[in-house]
Amino acid sequence: MSRTVPLILSLALAAAPTWGAENPQPAARAKAAAFIDDQTVALIRLDLDRLDVDALWAPIARIGGQAMDADFEELTKEKQLVSAWLAGLVKAGADELYLSMDLTDLPDDPPFAFVPLADGANARAIAGLLASGRADGPASWQPGRQRLAGSPLSSIVHATAQMHGAMVGGSRAQLERIRQAAPVPRPELGAAFAAAGDAAVQVLLLPTADTRRVIEELRPTLPVALGGGPSTALTRGVMWAAVGLDTRPKLSLRVVIQSQDAASAKAFSATLEGMYAALAKSDAVRKHLPEIQKLTAALTPAVSGDHLTLALDDKQLDAVISDLLGPPLRAARARAIRVNRLRRIGHILATAHAYANQHKGNFPPNLEALVGAKMIPASYLRFPLPATATQPAREVGLVYIQPPPLSQISRPSETVVLYEAYDVWGDGINVGFADGHAMFIRGEAWFKKLLADSKAISAPKGPP
Repeated sequence: MSRTVPLILSLALAAAPTWGAENPQPAARAKAAAFIDDQTVALIRLDLDRLDVDALWAPIARIGGQAMDADFEELTKEKQLVSAWLAGLVKAGADELYLSMDLTDLPDDPPFAFVPLADGANARAIAGLLASGRADGPASWQPGRQRLAGSPLSSIVHATAQMHGAMVGGSRAQLERIRQAAPVPRPELGAAFAAAGDAAVQVLLLPTADTRRVIEELRPTLPVALGGGPSTALTRGVMWAAVGLDTRPKLSLRVVIQSQDAASAKAFSATLEGMYAALAKSDAVRKHLPEIQKLTAALTPAVSGDHLTLALDDKQLDAVISDLLGPPLRAARARAIRVNRLRRIGHILATAHAYANQHKGNFPPNLEALVGAKMIPASYLRFPLPATATQPAREVGLVYIQPPPLSQISRPSETVVLYEAYDVWGDGINVGFADGHAMFIRGEAWFKKLLADSKAISAPKGPP
């Protein structure tokens, strides 16, 4: 699946509307029902007229812009692609877009898409946009041939077909299945749409009766990671769930989880609290999400009769996104910076070997000699590091140990030539060796042993 499909889905899980007693979109519910059967487990509806991608992107941009640099620039380009693509659908007369997941299609096929055709809609243009991202582009592609990737759904839409008053995009097998299938009434669909409200995005999770039965038979007890306890707490605690999100006038999020009855709602709430507690005790989780307890507290729904609700306004939602996305984005940036430093050390090593080839096998006396010979720029000798939660912005220098000629080194792959200077050992440092390879070393004791052995055989001081 392309990176832009998860991007659309992530945008669809970022905000929400007002709870309504009645479904404000009966027409949308009726159109969706034509593609629903007893194996449908998830449905996402985008109101193209209400959806404001820029508003949804704002908190992600604030965090990602600080944490990802070049990677974030690539994500921003994909966001722009999504915005232009959605604008093309609206221009073609589309009012709404659905993504539907059916158990029958798994695991081979991902969700399929469909766009109800309003009066005056350009069906051909919508088909082209679904399949290739262009109103005048191909409406399908043949396996084995390169396809246009202008559509965020290009990886899931292999072909398109008009049926049930909508333009449908998916695999050819999915289109054939949909063409032959008859809709199956799902009474919970109307209530779930009503719970989602008149929102820019509505996300419905619709567990099937078969799914509940299989879980209860094969997993009578939930794993500890899910809080433990009987699986009925889950299968009866979540009859369906609805997420509604809106972007105007401000971001807001509301989640409604419908249980079988009041007792089931309380049991599911207890299970959710147990799962959160297990996550908070996990060292791995705390490492990547240091604010896990604050995060789970913000994401704990309130029990109200036979259902649970969670509502977040724009400020609360911004805090959740910061706690949820901030740490992994910063970790991703740190990894990217570390890899870049490692590559630069590898380049310096290669240059040092080239220097040795020009000086009868003798490595340079110091790194400044490589700079003086114009073999590397002076900027290579220091690495600027951005500020973190615990340290201000700073620079990391390099320590060079002149090795003897390579022919005199018995274990060049274990002989340290270059490493990053450090005051306090953190997760590790990048190290370069006499054979030309560089690696990230986490163990300080091992590094110190390698360093001591390397210093013992280092070249005597003096001109090369």
